[in-house]
Amino acid sequence: MHLLIVDSQAGTGTGHNLAFTGTIIDGARRLGWQVTVVSPHPPAPGPLRWEPVPPAIAPGRSARQARARHRATIAFAGRLAARTGVDLVLDTYLHPELGLPRFPRGTPPRVRLAHHHLRLRTNRVRRWSRRWAPPHVHRLARLAADGDVLAAMTPEGAASIAAQVPGGRTLLVPHPIAVEVAPSSHAVNDPPVLAFPGEPRADKGWPELLAALRLLRHDVELQIISVATSDDLPGSVGRARITWERDVADHRAFVAALGACDAAVLPHTAAFARRGGASSTVLEAFAAGLPVVAGIALRPSVPDDPEVVRLVDPADAAALAAAIDDLVEHLGAARAAARTIGPDHVATHHDATATLQRMVDALGIR
Repeated sequence: MHLLIVDSQAGTGTGHNLAFTGTIIDGARRLGWQVTVVSPHPPAPGPLRWEPVPPAIAPGRSARQARARHRATIAFAGRLAARTGVDLVLDTYLHPELGLPRFPRGTPPRVRLAHHHLRLRTNRVRRWSRRWAPPHVHRLARLAADGDVLAAMTPEGAASIAAQVPGGRTLLVPHPIAVEVAPSSHAVNDPPVLAFPGEPRADKGWPELLAALRLLRHDVELQIISVATSDDLPGSVGRARITWERDVADHRAFVAALGACDAAVLPHTAAFARRGGASSTVLEAFAAGLPVVAGIALRPSVPDDPEVVRLVDPADAAALAAAIDDLVEHLGAARAAARTIGPDHVATHHDATATLQRMVDALGIR
């Protein structure tokens, strides 16, 4: 089986390659598949074929640059797949703001994956006719008519796409985790190191977390694990020292940095849930055997075990601080439980090889 992965956002600072493409690559390797990655910038190093997109496009993050990069990547990938005998094409960034470009005619079977960008946008209108549908709905219908399988990472996302494109093929693709690491077993750091994996953004509860840190009763180190940069973050808040681990461009380096921490804090907000988001970072934390304090928006992604996961409304700073303090006070027991329950949860529900097999079955590839 020859898989061609199209990642138009690799190397742009979005973290997308870390969150999804790297795990798919690892899963394909475990299946013995041949992998080709088409992207403007190199993915994580490893035994795969990388096809840079010509001509080179500046790695900017403006909307215009992103649309141009995506359009060029899709066109080049389609032509490459048609002439090299690819069996399956996976576009990892289906996003209305990128224009939803079509693959060229003759492109092999395709899965177009939306992470959390295709929720139904009706504004004040609960039911709309095709005439009054948002513009991206017409483009989605065009992709479905071309034979593309439209995929989402959450049941809500898949249902939203199905509602917008009746009759199209829709696939639920639970976020895959493929990197195999031994669950964290180091001695607890002093003070405990709490990971905040990913870019510190409002929808991930960063402002709420800063408010909670001011209320903590225990000394902790909060380590941000992300390739993103920011110059306006404090070095400490209350009894929490804030550090940043940026040398995580390779997916395995990201997982290793996460595993060196004692626990993870992911106070994702209701805004994240409304976008239909699927959090890879909480799954990476479970795979590393870490206990987690999580926002209630992540309830669908976490195992039902209060020893391993402390769910809290991040809008309540006192409750978030109390959950972090409780985790610190019972960190030994929480880590012991998480070393078994976390990896088992990921292996059962988010195995990358099962995700790839689901795509193959949906397209009828033999």
